[in-house]
Amino acid sequence: MRVATVLIGAVTALLTSFAPADGQSFKWWQDEKMKAELALTADQSAKIESVFQVSMATQRKNFDELGRREKEFSEMLLRDDTTEAAVMRQAEQVEALRAEMSKTRTLMLFRMNRILTTEQRMKFNELQERRDRERNRRPPEKPVKK
Repeated sequence: MRVATVLIGAVTALLTSFAPADGQSFKWWQDEKMKAELALTADQSAKIESVFQVSMATQRKNFDELGRREKEFSEMLLRDDTTEAAVMRQAEQVEALRAEMSKTRTLMLFRMNRILTTEQRMKFNELQERRDRERNRRPPEKPVKK
């Protein structure tokens, strides 16, 4: 039971892992401070990068396809001759792509997680929790007045 809890926690942490405030991806496995804190080996870092690159190739393709489908969907909704059935078919295709992207990301994170040792996963969870606590202490950003 404890191992399952640790595994679920690690996957959850990886799912929300260390995204910077600007929304850009952060390759924590290449960051020197993170590598030192996790005692991540060069081999582990390279394996995680490989998992990331393979997954991102699929994600880029799916992202482009999703953009195309969403554009078609938006245009479809504006036409007078669109049927409810056509809207439902297009919505199902868009949502299926979103689900596929989510599954691909989850599988990528699971594979990354498997490269880490149990101790590294636990340390990663601790670092994530500490980062979350620090984020919550910051006062919210003030909206920019126009």
